[in-house]
Amino acid sequence: MLTFHLSPELSEKYRLLLDSFATVRSCVIAFSGGVDSSLLAHAAYRVLGDRATAIYLVSETSTKTEQQIAQRVASEIGIRLLVFRGEEFAEPEFIRNGIDRCYHCKKMRFTQLTTWAKEHDVELLVEGSNADDTGDYRPGSRASQELGVRAPLAEIGLTKQEIRQLARHEGLSNWNLPSSPCLATRIEYDLQITVERLQRIAAAEAFLADRGLSPVRVRLHGNRLARIEIAPDQMERFLDEDFRWFVQEKLSEIGFTFVTLDLSGFQSGSMNRAIDQSRNSQSDPQ
Repeated sequence: MLTFHLSPELSEKYRLLLDSFATVRSCVIAFSGGVDSSLLAHAAYRVLGDRATAIYLVSETSTKTEQQIAQRVASEIGIRLLVFRGEEFAEPEFIRNGIDRCYHCKKMRFTQLTTWAKEHDVELLVEGSNADDTGDYRPGSRASQELGVRAPLAEIGLTKQEIRQLARHEGLSNWNLPSSPCLATRIEYDLQITVERLQRIAAAEAFLADRGLSPVRVRLHGNRLARIEIAPDQMERFLDEDFRWFVQEKLSEIGFTFVTLDLSGFQSGSMNRAIDQSRNSQSDPQ
């Protein structure tokens, strides 16, 4: 259902998005249930109908809530959704968690999808990177390029804000859902990724979200230190001593020895600051 008027520029971009599916006979969408892949799936299904398939790869790097959202949104769109087990834990370099972790994860996942696509004679495989993603450190994009996975949103120049506008325009219920990158992004680089660590992070974030903190991230440093990121206007909650100790006690039960609040506030991709600082130090004159 159309809910508001689109600008001529955004209408043209949406036309280009639809046109990107008009010349192919079939398509697979790497589907997460986030607004980016949801708009992709909606556009593909609108053009291709049953010749479009969304595939969700379930893993400990995502939460059960995220899988439920993906299933709900796919049902709203009407597109066929297949759910397979992600195989990134079979890749030692993903578990090692170097700064190229995302490349190894995406390489494994996109390989799974391209294999399925070839077996079922599917012509096009797409993923939901957008124009804003080009400004951050994203080694996963190299994996998509190597395997021929297209990113129509980025190619057309659609920003996150524009994608949300289009999703709202097209009646997608998750149009304003906060972004939720995989849980592996919460673990500091070179600290091994384990299921136990991911489960601790998921439990801590769920606890804080249930207390009304959104957006929220719990970053893991050195296995036992939890660094909480929240919006600056919510930091005053931690001035309440009872609330502060309640959070400390609960996160201690979950398995964190030290709990800190990042005074910089919520920052998407904040673990990449360590990479930027390392590069800057290497380029500084001695």
